[in-house]
Amino acid sequence: MKNRSGFIGLACLLVLTIGGGYLVSCDNGNGGDSSSESTPTPTPTPTTYAWSFSDLDLSAVTFVAAAETGSDTDGSDGSVAKVTVGGTDSVIRYDSIPTGIQLILSNGSSSGSYNKINTAQSAKGEGSVGAVEPSKADMVYAELAGPFTAKMFYAANSSTDKSDRTAQITVNGTTTFGPENSVPVAGAWLEASYTGTDTVKVYFGGTNVVRIHDISITK
Repeated sequence: MKNRSGFIGLACLLVLTIGGGYLVSCDNGNGGDSSSESTPTPTPTPTTYAWSFSDLDLSAVTFVAAAETGSDTDGSDGSVAKVTVGGTDSVIRYDSIPTGIQLILSNGSSSGSYNKINTAQSAKGEGSVGAVEPSKADMVYAELAGPFTAKMFYAANSSTDKSDRTAQITVNGTTTFGPENSVPVAGAWLEASYTGTDTVKVYFGGTNVVRIHDISITK
């Protein structure tokens, strides 16, 4: 028996159609289906959404004094101290750069307060100018679908290192802690990842007041 591939390589059948034309049907010797390589789907390039607090607009936000002394509720100069967020929603909605995710500054589930919000806060280490200082771990958060990686640059809210508090990021109920009872004046990064695909909340803060200079989410 002669091997079919020894002839032409492709057998073509010329068929007379009803309309008088011709249809050419080619067979590659494997049932008429020609093989072709599929083009792989390119992997999307991750986007990093960032907040530095230096461009946070406080001028239209209502603040309520959270202490009998030391409260500064006038945000027109970009700085408030010892306050809670007032207004109907009691939140500040802060768009990322680039836009795509909102960071929410709330009073938290247990009536926390902001020791300070200052758009001109001096930068520390690798941190940016501007910072927020929530007193509770659930006051600053974003809600988004995974997977993603969240990062926070934090520092002590004073001129000396803090040894009585720990920075943390909580994603969908799982908490990643920084070094225990150690918040340096020079600042440090903390990172947490979520590998699921559900829409979850990611909270930024600490076991006591920490100064948050930068937040980023890469997804």
